Amino acid sequence: MPVDNSGRYKTCPAQGHQSDTERKVRPGERHNCAKSQQEAADNIKPAFSQKNDELRDKIEAARQRIASQVAKNAEQAHDAVSDTIPVAADTAHEAVDKAEDKAQSAADAVKDKAEDAADKISGDDK
Repeated sequence: MPVDNSGRYKTCPAQGHQSDTERKVRPGERHNCAKSQQEAADNIKPAFSQKNDELRDKIEAARQRIASQVAKNAEQAHDAVSDTIPVAADTAHEAVDKAEDKAQSAADAVKDKAEDAADKISGDDK
């Protein structure tokens, strides 16, 4: 902080204070602008720290809510797929069984027709 020739502080531009000579300071008394600024900063620091802590707590709570929701959504998706896969598998097995039955029926019908045709040709017609 700048001082004049008598060792007194000059005008503090940050707060618009007058120099000690302009304030008519008694001998031995000095206006300490740096000290008052430090005191103001010290008073502000706890407020900022408290607000920062509150923000950190809110952020952490939001992270926990999001993580919980993601886990819940993943569990629901897993349950839905787990329920759907067996149903789809059963449906596929039923379709295969029906197709097998129809194929066997068709094969039996073709065999019977072929035997009838063979019997007619050989003259074993009943």
